[in-house]
Amino acid sequence: MLFRSPKAGVKIVDRPAESTKPRLDPEFAPYLLAEPLLMETEGAKVLRLEDGRVLVLGVASSALKDGSAADRKRAETIAKQRALAHIVSEKTGMQVARAETILKKTSVTIDAEAGEKAESVAEYLETTQAKVRGATRDFPIVGRWTSDDGTLFTVAVGGFLEAAEERGDEKGE
Repeated sequence: MLFRSPKAGVKIVDRPAESTKPRLDPEFAPYLLAEPLLMETEGAKVLRLEDGRVLVLGVASSALKDGSAADRKRAETIAKQRALAHIVSEKTGMQVARAETILKKTSVTIDAEAGEKAESVAEYLETTQAKVRGATRDFPIVGRWTSDDGTLFTVAVGGFLEAAEERGDEKGE
């Protein structure tokens, strides 16, 4: 059976809303859920656990533009880099600078022959500059979630370190 639909008659409808429920690594979920403020505020947290290990978590967000797969991947990459920068700045005491610029332009043209024509352009430029000297492991993403209004994509990166690693006493350091 062949089914054809003319392109002119096809309309893209709204896709289902993305779930805002956090997707958390089960090993890290208890720590993230125990500190709701950590999940709401960007930054880093270093916790010494009872078993002697050190838990390192970094949380950061990036704005979503259209929610497409490419947009979510872009937001995840930016947020992960920011989360790692938070960990480095927590470890070294340095700050990371960030600037955002939003430019909106609307133009309306009324032509007696062609009628009314409207054009709206919005540009969003975000620059993150980190002058942090330091290093950290490339911690994996251990949590992902989207804000309730769907405008921010947030990730948590983290890992467990032995106490010697946290102090920088690893072999060769």
